Parts: sequence; structure tokens; C-alpha cells
Amino acid sequence: MNDDTQGYHATVTQLYICGLTWFAATRPPGEALVATVNAALAAAIGRRDWPLAHYSRERLFSVEARRALIAPDRAPWPGATNPDQASSSMSQ
Repeated sequence: MNDDTQGYHATVTQLYICGLTWFAATRPPGEALVATVNAALAAAIGRRDWPLAHYSRERLFSVEARRALIAPDRAPWPGATNPDQASSSMSQ
């Protein structure tokens, strides 16, 4: 089921895709996938509350954020140069 309170969450999904892509790019060339995954899980990005470093709780858990990708209100996404870059580059 996918509605305003459960199911797919567009912003969380896209944040993790972007964040994990960025994280993988910071790892040594040729590193084994299992080592990269273990490093991600041990890093800040592996914490369950990591999205709250970029979004306030109210904004992240809003219906708007669940239904569509929205820009962060606390800190830019990894690799972004400004908070709006995340949503404008991902929605094209």
C-alpha cells in the first residue's frame, strides 16, 4: 500500500541513492563491494537517523516529502553545493 502515511517515500529514497552513490565514490578504487557496504554501515550515512542531518523531522516526514523529492532545510545533500541543488538536479 502506498498513501500519505505509508509506503514509498520519495525524498528518503532519493537521498539515500544520492548519498550512497557519493559515499561509494569516496572509497578506494577497486575496493571490494562488501568492504564498501561495511564502511557505509559503520559511517554516519549508515545510521537510521542520517536523513535528519539534512532535513528537519517535520519536513522529512511531511506528505509533500513522501510524495515528491523536496529540497533539504538543514544541510545540503552530500556532493551538493547548495540545499536546492539536490532537488533540482534529481528531478530533471
